[in-house]
Amino acid sequence: VDRINKYLSQLEGAQAKTVNLNGVALYMVYGGEEAKRWGEQLFMVYEAADLSQVLGNDTQVVGDEEKATSRLRELETRLQELEAMELGESEEEEKNIREKLASLEEELEEKAEAVKAEYEGRFKELEALKEEAAARAWKAVEEAKPRLAYFFYILRMYSRRNAPVLRGRVASFLQGYTPERLLPKLVGALEEIKGETGEPIHYEVEDLGEEDHNAPTPEAYFGSETLQPLWILTRLRGWPSAEEINPGYISVLVFAFQFGLMFGDIGQGLVFLALGLALRPRFNRGMMKYLTTLFIPMGLSAIIFGFLYDSIFLYEHQITHWLHGAHIELPFHYPIMPNPMHETGELMNLIFMVGALELAFGALLGAANAAKEGNWPGMLGEHGFGMGLYVMGLYLSVSTMFTEGLDIMQVIAAWPFKLMLLGMVLSFSEPIIHSLAHGHGIGGMESIGEGIGGLMMTFVEGLANMFSFLRIAAFAIAHVSLSGAGEALGHAIHNPIAGIVIMNVIALSFEFVSSSVQSLRLLYYEFMGKFFHGTGVPFKPFTTPPVTLVQE
Repeated sequence: VDRINKYLSQLEGAQAKTVNLNGVALYMVYGGEEAKRWGEQLFMVYEAADLSQVLGNDTQVVGDEEKATSRLRELETRLQELEAMELGESEEEEKNIREKLASLEEELEEKAEAVKAEYEGRFKELEALKEEAAARAWKAVEEAKPRLAYFFYILRMYSRRNAPVLRGRVASFLQGYTPERLLPKLVGALEEIKGETGEPIHYEVEDLGEEDHNAPTPEAYFGSETLQPLWILTRLRGWPSAEEINPGYISVLVFAFQFGLMFGDIGQGLVFLALGLALRPRFNRGMMKYLTTLFIPMGLSAIIFGFLYDSIFLYEHQITHWLHGAHIELPFHYPIMPNPMHETGELMNLIFMVGALELAFGALLGAANAAKEGNWPGMLGEHGFGMGLYVMGLYLSVSTMFTEGLDIMQVIAAWPFKLMLLGMVLSFSEPIIHSLAHGHGIGGMESIGEGIGGLMMTFVEGLANMFSFLRIAAFAIAHVSLSGAGEALGHAIHNPIAGIVIMNVIALSFEFVSSSVQSLRLLYYEFMGKFFHGTGVPFKPFTTPPVTLVQE
C-alpha cells in the first residue's frame, strides 16, 4: 500500500484512501481517467484484486457497510468450500500419485534385480569362459614348451659358426650314440620327422667299432623306473666303459645272493620286502630312494634262503615241524642248507665252493673284457684264465678240509694241485706273451719281473679271496646264534615272546647293516675286482635347456 501511495502521489489530482472492512483492507483510488488507469496498472503489478472482480455486480454494497460485510462473509464461506474441495481432490490425487509411484518403484526394483541377476549370471558365464579359454591357451603353451625349447636350441646352435654339426650347402651331418634299447624309438622319430617335413633324411646304425674307445655307456636298464635305482651298486664302484661288460645286472644278483646266505630268514625277509615295496614310491631322490629299492632284492633273497635254512623270525625248523605234523615227506632232504650251528663244517665247505665259483666267474668276465679290448694275452693273466684255474684247483684240492681235514701230501699229488700250478704259470707268462705279441721279444728282466709279480698276485690274492668268503658262514652262524640268544633271554626274563622279539629287533637293525656291508665288500673287492675297471664315460642324452614361461 505504501508503494502504491508513493506512485499515486506523483500523479496530479489522484487521491487514495484505505478502509478496513470486516478485516479486509479496501484500497480506493479517486481521480480522473488518468488516476483510474494508474490504479489498475499498480493493482496488476502488486497483485491487488479489483473490487469489481471480487464483488461482481455487487459493487453497490461498498457504500453499505452492513451489506459489504455480509457479502464478504459469503465470499469467505465460498472460498473455504472451494479450498476444501480443492484440498480433498489434491489429497486423493496425491495419494493416487504416491501409490502409482510406489508401484513403479517396486516394479523398477524388481526389474533392476532381474537385470542384476541376469547380468551377474552372464558375467559369471563370461568369467568361466575366460578362465576356460585361458586354461586351454596355457595348456597349449605347456604342450608346446618342449617343441619351442627344441627349436630355440637348434636355431641358436645353428646360428653359431662353430656349431657341432658338419654342414654343407645342401646337407648337414650328425653323429652320436644311443642305447640299443632306445634305437626303435629314435628310428620312429626320424621317420615321423621325415613324413612331416617331406625332406629326405638318411641314417645309418652301426655297432661300436674299434675306434670307439671312449664311447659313453648308458646305465643298465632294469625294466622299470621303480627298480632303476639298483644301478647304484655299479655306479658306486665305477662307470663301465664301452670295452668291458656292463655288470649292472650281475652286481645286483651277486649282492643279493651273498646277503641271503648271511641273512636267511623268511619273516625278516618279508619285513624288508614290504618296506621296499611300500616306501619306494614315496622317495624319488636322495639316499632313501636307493636304499628302499635295494630292500626289494635283499628281502627276496632273505626269503628264499630263509626257506632253505628253515628259519622264520629266528624260529628254527618251523617248516620241518609242520611237515612232520602234516605227515608230508619231501623227495629231498629238508632243510636244504646245512644248519650253521650244528653243521658248521658242511656250511663252510659250501661257502668255500661259492667263493670259488664267484672268483672263477669273475675271472672269466675279466678274460671276456680283455678280448673286447683286443688284449688277447691279457686273457691269460691274474684277471683271466690264470686266476680262474688257480681258484678252481684250490677249491678242488681242499673242498672237504672243514669236515675231513687236510692231507698236504695227498693234495700235492692230486690233479687239482696241477691245475693250480697251471693257473700260476699262465699268470707268469702273460707279460712275456704280451711282449712277444708286440714284437719286443721276451722283454728281458722287465717282462720276467712282471711275470713273477703276476704269479705272486695270483697265488696270494686268490688264496686270500677264497678264505675271505668264509665271512659269509660266520655271519650265518651269528644269525642262528640270535635264535638261541632269544630263547635264553626269554627264559631269563620269564617271557619267551619278549626275548625273541628283542633278538629280532637286533637282527633287523645291527645284523642287517653288518650283513649288507660284508656283502658289499665281497661284491666290490673279491668279485668285481677281477674284471671291472670302472673308467668309462656316462652316457648323457642330447637335451634342450628348460624354457621358463611366466603366466600373466
